[in-house]
Amino acid sequence: MGLEELLAALERDAVEEAESIRSAARAEAERIVSQAKEALQSRHEARLRSLEVGLRRELEMALTAARRAARRRVLEAKWRAIGKILEAVKDKVPRVLENPQWRAVLIQDCLDSLEVLAGRPGKISATPALVEDIKAALEGRSEIEVIADAGVGTGFRIESADGALEVDGTLEKRLEREREGLAIEIGRLMAER
Repeated sequence: MGLEELLAALERDAVEEAESIRSAARAEAERIVSQAKEALQSRHEARLRSLEVGLRRELEMALTAARRAARRRVLEAKWRAIGKILEAVKDKVPRVLENPQWRAVLIQDCLDSLEVLAGRPGKISATPALVEDIKAALEGRSEIEVIADAGVGTGFRIESADGALEVDGTLEKRLEREREGLAIEIGRLMAER
């Protein structure tokens, strides 16, 4: 083997080794690029999942807020309707005195309410239409003064002479005290329809 053949063999070996190194480098580069693409894809998918979770959370919060706002508007509308119903009832309260049975109930309530005075002197301020009936029902109880007062409302107010005790037996006051309970009941009835 001559020098030229040796040089040619060395050159061939060098070219083959260079090609082998290039192929290995190309394969390594493709592997690195592939891993980088996979890592990038994985990070991209993780970011999308994170964004999706965040957006779902925001959507659920927005839906919850919208549901609450809608429910609040419905409740406010019902409360306004209940208020109108109670105002209509309040406007009709004075007509209760036209019914003899209700008049009798109010007179009896007045007599029962006098028990808080326990025999002490006091006064009853009453709707003018009830004054004569109350006086007749008291039958000689001189410690109780009965006064007609159109401003008292529909019913009566009892007050001890010293001002320490007071009973408001007006239908308007009773309606006011029962407002929340009536509102709940009216709301329940409205929900059934």
